[in-house]
Amino acid sequence: MHEWEPANASEQELDGWLHILNEVFAHDIPDEPTWGNQLLREYLYLAAPGERRIHWLAYAQEPVGDAEPAGWHASGENADTVCGTASLLLPADSGTCVVDVLVPPRFQRRGIGRALLTTAAWRAHGEGRQTLSAEVVSGTAAVPFYEACGFERVVVEVRYLLRLDRVDWSRVRRAVAQVVSGYRIEYFQGGPPADLLPAYAEAKSMLRYLTAGEHTVDEATVAAEAKRLSASLDTLHRRGLRPHVVLAIHNPTGQVAGLTELVVPAQRPARGDEYDTLVLPRHRGYGLALAMKSRMLLGLQQTEPQLVDIQTWQNGEYEPQAQVNAELGYVRDREWYEYETTTSRLISRLGAVS
Repeated sequence: MHEWEPANASEQELDGWLHILNEVFAHDIPDEPTWGNQLLREYLYLAAPGERRIHWLAYAQEPVGDAEPAGWHASGENADTVCGTASLLLPADSGTCVVDVLVPPRFQRRGIGRALLTTAAWRAHGEGRQTLSAEVVSGTAAVPFYEACGFERVVVEVRYLLRLDRVDWSRVRRAVAQVVSGYRIEYFQGGPPADLLPAYAEAKSMLRYLTAGEHTVDEATVAAEAKRLSASLDTLHRRGLRPHVVLAIHNPTGQVAGLTELVVPAQRPARGDEYDTLVLPRHRGYGLALAMKSRMLLGLQQTEPQLVDIQTWQNGEYEPQAQVNAELGYVRDREWYEYETTTSRLISRLGAVS
């Protein structure tokens, strides 16, 4: 395989990666927005603080006329086009990494995906990662591919889409206007301002580290989380992922009672990606989630007028946000799977040699 660095890659390599992505999407998920090359280099090589990304390309000669595609190559020498890509995302302080292999239909069943996965597996092993995970869209060739390689399905999520041209905007405005007394809902393009970052970080910390009830979080944890969030927001901007945040603030205490987050990628600006929507336990039951998500829609209507839809994921039909999403008009789209295997098992299954 040809390992490549997007930070100093040629335009030909970047174009090859982009073409593979759009070709796979066009076949597997034809209603997906087409990706563009705006800030693509930054999107590929930048990672959150502490994370790393590793990329590979495989090449092949294009067929002539009705001929079958020629064999693929380990490097780009004497080859016409990229025929497959692979990547590893290595999170900080984790024994797991995320693998992604893309091979368009015209190059499948030629061992390209298997070779890319083998290379990624050995690299993960060399990095000391014990587990590999992969996100897979239901109904695509990736499902039997990963299962044949020994991956096991561990999580099923459902993607929901909200078409903005079908939103009941009068209902959205009412939800924001009728927020319960004692709270205010604030929208921030680009992320919360510096003076609200500690309260934002405290809310994120409480929801990340506590499994039951609600307790205080020590100042050191809040300070560390605020620093991490500031760095993460900066990375999002640099990767071309424009962040939007809405906070529900409890007026008597100044505490961030809830939050919802969304990014709009410069690479496909017609679709927004919704991240967390969270409400602290003692502030639940007041309709804050609906008010925050409604305020987000009003903000996006002004700041991202090119948006066509928003995507979000749910782990089940009855999770707390499901009713809110239904009220706003989110429609079930398709299932997405998370697969896992151990690095050692995968290497053994593939019969790989280092």
